Amino acid sequence: MNFKKLIQKPLRFHHQDIHDEMDELKQAIFEIKDSLSEIKEWIKEKETTGQKSAPTWKKWARQIISSTNGA
Repeated sequence: MNFKKLIQKPLRFHHQDIHDEMDELKQAIFEIKDSLSEIKEWIKEKETTGQKSAPTWKKWARQIISSTNGA
């Protein structure tokens, strides 16, 4: 939605648009957290079974997990 359309709508619709956007963002965050949990579990499984994974993938996944844990 562009700014020109936003300012032409009545205020009550702006409020609803904000809530709709927030709901979409919450869903996206939930999906990202779920994906990160799967990655974390996959890494733990590889470590406990002694399987070696690609070092680049492991490093990348850990960086993502550590950056989201602080959020």
